[in-house]
Amino acid sequence: MLALVAGCGDNSKSSTTPDAPPAVVIDAPASPDADDTVIDPACAAPFVIAPDPTAEANATAALATLAPGATLTWAPVRNTLQSINDITIELPTCTGDANAFDFLFATLSASPALFQIDPAEWSSSVEPCSDILANGFHTLIIRRKAYGPYPVENDVFSAVADVRNGVAILRNFSGTYIPTPSAATLAALQHCPDFPANKLHDVLLATPFQYTEFAPPPSAACQITGTGQYTASATDELVVDPARILQWTETTDITLLRQGSATLTVAPANYGSMLEQSSANCVDLDGGSHVGWVRTFNAITAAKLYDHDSPDPFCTVCLRD
Repeated sequence: MLALVAGCGDNSKSSTTPDAPPAVVIDAPASPDADDTVIDPACAAPFVIAPDPTAEANATAALATLAPGATLTWAPVRNTLQSINDITIELPTCTGDANAFDFLFATLSASPALFQIDPAEWSSSVEPCSDILANGFHTLIIRRKAYGPYPVENDVFSAVADVRNGVAILRNFSGTYIPTPSAATLAALQHCPDFPANKLHDVLLATPFQYTEFAPPPSAACQITGTGQYTASATDELVVDPARILQWTETTDITLLRQGSATLTVAPANYGSMLEQSSANCVDLDGGSHVGWVRTFNAITAAKLYDHDSPDPFCTVCLRD
Protein backbone atom coordinates (compact mmCIF):
# COMPACT_ATOMS: atom_id res chain seq x y z
CA MET A 1 0.00 0.00 0.00
CA LEU A 2 1.20 3.49 -0.81
CA ALA A 3 0.72 6.39 1.60
CA LEU A 4 1.25 10.10 1.00
CA VAL A 5 3.44 11.70 3.64
CA ALA A 6 3.11 15.40 4.36
CA GLY A 7 6.57 16.67 4.13
CA CYS A 8 7.78 20.25 3.84
CA GLY A 9 8.83 22.85 6.36
CA ASP A 10 8.46 22.48 10.11
CA ASN A 11 5.94 19.66 9.83
CA SER A 12 8.60 17.27 8.50
CA LYS A 13 11.65 18.26 10.53
CA SER A 14 12.68 16.81 13.85
CA SER A 15 12.83 19.36 16.64
CA THR A 16 16.30 18.09 17.46
CA THR A 17 17.72 18.77 14.00
CA PRO A 18 20.38 21.50 14.21
CA ASP A 19 20.12 24.58 12.07
CA ALA A 20 21.91 24.26 8.74
CA PRO A 21 25.00 26.42 8.18
CA PRO A 22 24.61 29.59 6.11
CA ALA A 23 24.28 28.76 2.44
CA VAL A 24 25.96 30.34 -0.55
CA VAL A 25 23.52 31.23 -3.33
CA ILE A 26 24.86 30.96 -6.86
CA ASP A 27 22.46 32.51 -9.34
CA ALA A 28 24.73 33.57 -12.17
CA PRO A 29 26.03 31.02 -14.69
CA ALA A 30 29.64 30.03 -14.40
CA SER A 31 32.29 31.22 -16.81
CA PRO A 32 32.34 29.73 -20.31
CA ASP A 33 35.35 27.55 -19.46
CA ALA A 34 33.40 25.77 -16.70
CA ASP A 35 34.53 22.33 -17.87
CA ASP A 36 38.26 23.00 -18.21
CA THR A 37 39.11 22.22 -14.58
CA VAL A 38 41.99 19.77 -14.39
CA ILE A 39 41.67 17.22 -11.58
CA ASP A 40 44.56 15.01 -10.50
CA PRO A 41 43.57 11.39 -11.34
CA ALA A 42 44.61 10.42 -7.81
CA CYS A 43 41.87 12.73 -6.52
CA ALA A 44 39.10 11.61 -8.87
CA ALA A 45 38.39 8.33 -7.09
CA PRO A 46 37.55 7.75 -3.41
CA PHE A 47 40.62 7.69 -1.19
CA VAL A 48 41.50 4.30 0.31
CA ILE A 49 42.93 4.24 3.84
CA ALA A 50 46.12 2.24 4.22
CA PRO A 51 45.54 0.18 7.41
CA ASP A 52 48.11 -0.08 10.16
CA PRO A 53 49.07 -3.80 10.20
CA THR A 54 50.08 -3.59 13.86
CA ALA A 55 46.87 -1.98 15.16
CA GLU A 56 45.11 -5.15 16.35
CA ALA A 57 48.20 -6.50 18.11
CA ASN A 58 48.81 -3.15 19.78
CA ALA A 59 45.17 -2.95 20.91
CA THR A 60 45.28 -6.50 22.29
CA ALA A 61 48.41 -5.74 24.28
CA ALA A 62 46.96 -2.50 25.62
CA LEU A 63 43.78 -4.25 26.74
CA ALA A 64 45.78 -6.96 28.50
CA THR A 65 47.40 -4.20 30.55
CA LEU A 66 44.18 -2.32 31.23
CA ALA A 67 41.88 -5.26 31.97
CA PRO A 68 43.53 -8.72 31.72
CA GLY A 69 40.25 -10.67 31.77
CA ALA A 70 38.44 -8.58 29.14
CA THR A 71 37.37 -9.85 25.72
CA LEU A 72 38.15 -7.84 22.59
CA THR A 73 36.17 -8.14 19.36
CA TRP A 74 38.03 -6.52 16.47
CA ALA A 75 36.61 -4.94 13.29
CA PRO A 76 39.29 -5.98 10.77
CA VAL A 77 38.28 -3.65 7.91
CA ARG A 78 37.78 -0.57 10.09
CA ASN A 79 40.92 -1.60 12.01
CA THR A 80 39.37 -0.52 15.32
CA LEU A 81 37.70 -2.31 18.18
CA GLN A 82 34.10 -3.40 17.72
CA SER A 83 33.45 -4.21 21.36
CA ILE A 84 35.08 -4.94 24.70
CA ASN A 85 33.24 -7.14 27.18
CA ASP A 86 34.05 -8.44 30.66
CA ILE A 87 35.71 -5.15 31.57
CA THR A 88 35.18 -2.95 34.60
CA ILE A 89 36.92 0.39 35.10
CA GLU A 90 36.25 1.99 38.46
CA LEU A 91 35.75 5.76 38.67
CA PRO A 92 36.11 6.56 42.38
CA THR A 93 36.21 10.32 41.78
CA CYS A 94 33.08 10.32 39.61
CA THR A 95 30.79 11.99 42.16
CA GLY A 96 28.44 14.92 42.46
CA ASP A 97 28.18 17.27 39.46
CA ALA A 98 31.29 15.88 37.75
CA ASN A 99 30.52 14.91 34.14
CA ALA A 100 30.72 11.17 33.45
CA PHE A 101 31.67 11.92 29.84
CA ASP A 102 34.89 13.55 31.07
CA PHE A 103 35.82 10.28 32.75
CA LEU A 104 35.00 8.38 29.57
CA PHE A 105 37.27 10.62 27.49
CA ALA A 106 40.02 10.33 30.10
CA THR A 107 39.78 6.55 29.87
CA LEU A 108 39.95 6.62 26.06
CA SER A 109 42.92 9.00 26.09
CA ALA A 110 44.82 6.86 28.60
CA SER A 111 44.87 3.88 26.18
CA PRO A 112 45.37 5.35 22.68
CA ALA A 113 46.58 2.07 21.17
CA LEU A 114 43.39 0.34 22.29
CA PHE A 115 40.74 2.94 21.52
CA GLN A 116 42.42 5.03 18.76
CA ILE A 117 40.21 8.01 19.64
CA ASP A 118 41.24 11.66 19.85
CA PRO A 119 38.68 13.39 22.12
CA ALA A 120 39.15 16.63 20.17
CA GLU A 121 37.48 14.93 17.18
CA TRP A 122 34.42 13.79 19.14
CA SER A 123 31.43 15.47 20.75
CA SER A 124 29.59 14.41 23.87
CA SER A 125 26.94 15.52 26.31
CA VAL A 126 26.60 16.01 30.07
CA GLU A 127 25.77 13.22 32.48
CA PRO A 128 26.29 14.10 36.16
CA CYS A 129 28.01 11.40 38.14
CA SER A 130 25.36 11.84 40.81
CA ASP A 131 22.72 10.49 38.38
CA ILE A 132 24.77 7.38 37.73
CA LEU A 133 25.38 6.79 41.43
CA ALA A 134 21.69 7.25 42.16
CA ASN A 135 20.17 5.33 39.26
CA GLY A 136 22.80 2.97 37.90
CA PHE A 137 22.81 1.98 34.23
CA HIS A 138 23.40 4.77 31.69
CA THR A 139 24.67 4.45 28.12
CA LEU A 140 27.23 7.14 27.33
CA ILE A 141 27.25 7.80 23.57
CA ILE A 142 29.77 9.99 21.78
CA ARG A 143 29.70 10.93 18.10
CA ARG A 144 32.54 11.95 15.91
CA LYS A 145 32.47 15.49 14.55
CA ALA A 146 35.78 15.60 12.69
CA TYR A 147 38.39 13.50 10.95
CA GLY A 148 41.36 15.81 11.25
CA PRO A 149 40.12 19.10 9.73
CA TYR A 150 37.18 17.50 7.91
CA PRO A 151 33.62 17.26 9.30
CA VAL A 152 32.46 13.64 9.50
CA GLU A 153 29.16 12.00 10.49
CA ASN A 154 29.62 8.21 10.34
CA ASP A 155 31.29 7.40 13.64
CA VAL A 156 29.76 6.48 16.99
CA PHE A 157 31.17 5.02 20.22
CA SER A 158 29.54 4.06 23.50
CA ALA A 159 30.20 2.71 26.96
CA VAL A 160 27.94 1.71 29.81
CA ALA A 161 28.22 3.75 32.99
CA ASP A 162 26.95 1.92 36.03
CA VAL A 163 27.46 1.67 39.79
CA ARG A 164 28.99 -1.20 41.74
CA ASN A 165 29.52 -1.26 45.50
CA GLY A 166 28.66 2.44 45.61
CA VAL A 167 31.34 3.36 43.02
CA ALA A 168 30.71 4.51 39.45
CA ILE A 169 32.18 2.23 36.78
CA LEU A 170 32.56 1.99 33.00
CA ARG A 171 31.95 -1.32 31.20
CA ASN A 172 30.90 -2.76 27.82
CA PHE A 173 32.64 -0.52 25.31
CA SER A 174 31.59 -0.64 21.65
CA GLY A 175 31.90 1.44 18.51
CA THR A 176 31.62 1.81 14.77
CA TYR A 177 34.41 4.12 13.71
CA ILE A 178 37.75 4.44 11.94
CA PRO A 179 41.06 5.35 13.58
CA THR A 180 42.41 8.83 14.12
CA PRO A 181 43.99 9.87 10.80
CA SER A 182 47.72 9.60 10.29
CA ALA A 183 49.76 12.52 9.03
CA ALA A 184 50.20 10.70 5.70
CA THR A 185 46.44 10.22 5.30
CA LEU A 186 45.73 13.88 6.00
CA ALA A 187 48.46 14.98 3.59
CA ALA A 188 46.96 12.85 0.83
CA LEU A 189 43.46 14.25 1.47
CA GLN A 190 44.68 17.84 1.58
CA HIS A 191 46.47 17.34 -1.74
CA CYS A 192 43.02 17.29 -3.39
CA PRO A 193 41.26 20.69 -3.37
CA ASP A 194 37.52 21.17 -3.63
CA PHE A 195 36.06 21.80 -7.06
CA PRO A 196 36.17 25.55 -7.86
CA ALA A 197 33.09 27.23 -6.40
CA ASN A 198 32.68 29.57 -9.37
CA LYS A 199 32.28 26.58 -11.70
CA LEU A 200 29.91 24.45 -9.62
CA HIS A 201 26.71 26.00 -10.99
CA ASP A 202 27.03 24.78 -14.57
CA VAL A 203 28.49 21.40 -13.66
CA LEU A 204 25.84 20.54 -11.07
CA LEU A 205 23.03 21.50 -13.42
CA ALA A 206 24.43 19.71 -16.46
CA THR A 207 22.83 16.41 -15.40
CA PRO A 208 18.98 16.43 -15.53
CA PHE A 209 16.98 15.70 -12.39
CA GLN A 210 14.87 12.53 -12.31
CA TYR A 211 11.42 12.16 -10.75
CA THR A 212 8.58 9.68 -10.35
CA GLU A 213 5.16 10.60 -11.74
CA PHE A 214 1.99 9.97 -9.74
CA ALA A 215 -1.58 9.79 -10.99
CA PRO A 216 -3.64 12.92 -10.21
CA PRO A 217 -6.80 12.85 -8.06
CA PRO A 218 -9.22 11.14 -7.87
CA SER A 219 -6.71 8.27 -8.23
CA ALA A 220 -5.31 6.77 -5.05
CA ALA A 221 -2.42 8.70 -3.52
CA CYS A 222 1.05 7.78 -4.77
CA GLN A 223 -0.13 5.65 -7.69
CA ILE A 224 2.94 5.58 -9.94
CA THR A 225 2.32 6.27 -13.61
CA GLY A 226 5.87 6.70 -14.89
CA THR A 227 9.10 8.64 -14.60
CA GLY A 228 10.45 11.84 -16.04
CA GLN A 229 13.39 14.20 -15.94
CA TYR A 230 13.76 17.94 -15.54
CA THR A 231 16.46 20.25 -16.87
CA ALA A 232 16.94 23.36 -14.74
CA SER A 233 15.81 26.69 -16.11
CA ALA A 234 17.54 30.05 -15.74
CA THR A 235 14.70 31.17 -13.48
CA ASP A 236 15.26 28.35 -11.00
CA GLU A 237 17.54 28.83 -7.99
CA LEU A 238 20.51 26.69 -7.03
CA VAL A 239 21.76 27.01 -3.44
CA VAL A 240 25.09 25.35 -2.65
CA ASP A 241 25.65 24.41 0.98
CA PRO A 242 29.16 25.60 1.96
CA ALA A 243 29.75 22.56 4.18
CA ARG A 244 31.79 19.64 2.85
CA ILE A 245 31.34 16.37 4.73
CA LEU A 246 33.80 13.48 4.75
CA GLN A 247 32.05 10.12 4.49
CA TRP A 248 33.67 6.70 4.73
CA THR A 249 32.42 3.45 3.27
CA GLU A 250 33.30 -0.05 4.45
CA THR A 251 33.62 -2.86 1.91
CA THR A 252 36.82 -4.89 1.69
CA ASP A 253 38.60 -1.72 2.76
CA ILE A 254 37.73 1.78 3.96
CA THR A 255 37.27 4.49 1.35
CA LEU A 256 36.93 8.19 2.11
CA LEU A 257 34.94 10.64 0.01
CA ARG A 258 34.39 14.37 0.55
CA GLN A 259 30.93 15.38 -0.54
CA GLY A 260 28.76 18.47 -0.71
CA SER A 261 25.12 19.21 -1.39
CA ALA A 262 23.16 21.74 -3.41
CA THR A 263 19.43 22.44 -3.48
CA LEU A 264 17.60 23.26 -6.68
CA THR A 265 14.32 25.09 -6.10
CA VAL A 266 12.17 25.19 -9.21
CA ALA A 267 10.41 28.46 -9.95
CA PRO A 268 6.60 28.05 -9.65
CA ALA A 269 6.18 29.22 -13.23
CA ASN A 270 8.11 26.09 -14.31
CA TYR A 271 6.13 23.51 -12.35
CA GLY A 272 3.63 22.24 -14.87
CA SER A 273 1.20 19.45 -14.02
CA MET A 274 3.82 16.70 -14.23
CA LEU A 275 6.16 18.23 -11.65
CA GLU A 276 3.33 19.16 -9.29
CA GLN A 277 2.15 15.56 -9.36
CA SER A 278 5.61 14.08 -8.85
CA SER A 279 8.06 12.89 -6.20
CA ALA A 280 9.89 16.22 -6.53
CA ASN A 281 6.96 18.16 -5.04
CA CYS A 282 6.89 18.55 -1.26
CA VAL A 283 3.42 19.83 -0.36
CA ASP A 284 3.20 21.83 2.87
CA LEU A 285 0.35 21.79 5.39
CA ASP A 286 -1.36 24.68 3.59
CA GLY A 287 -1.35 22.78 0.30
CA GLY A 288 1.47 24.81 -1.21
CA SER A 289 3.83 23.13 -3.65
CA HIS A 290 7.61 23.19 -3.30
CA VAL A 291 9.32 21.50 -6.25
CA GLY A 292 13.01 20.73 -6.44
CA TRP A 293 15.84 18.39 -5.51
CA VAL A 294 18.79 18.14 -3.16
CA ARG A 295 21.81 16.97 -5.14
CA THR A 296 24.74 15.37 -3.32
CA PHE A 297 28.00 15.62 -5.22
CA ASN A 298 31.66 14.70 -5.06
CA ALA A 299 33.30 17.78 -3.53
CA ILE A 300 36.47 17.31 -5.56
CA THR A 301 35.08 16.48 -9.03
CA ALA A 302 31.53 17.93 -8.67
CA ALA A 303 30.19 14.66 -10.09
CA LYS A 304 26.66 13.78 -9.01
CA LEU A 305 26.50 11.08 -6.32
CA TYR A 306 22.73 10.94 -5.80
CA ASP A 307 19.61 13.12 -5.63
CA HIS A 308 16.88 13.49 -3.02
CA ASP A 309 13.53 14.28 -4.60
CA SER A 310 12.04 17.51 -3.20
CA PRO A 311 13.94 20.59 -2.02
CA ASP A 312 13.41 19.69 1.64
CA PRO A 313 15.93 17.01 2.73
CA PHE A 314 13.50 15.88 5.45
CA CYS A 315 10.55 15.49 3.10
CA THR A 316 9.68 12.07 1.67
CA VAL A 317 6.72 12.42 -0.65
CA CYS A 318 5.58 8.79 -0.70
CA LEU A 319 6.39 5.73 1.40
CA ARG A 320 5.33 2.11 1.06
CA ASP A 321 3.89 0.44 4.13
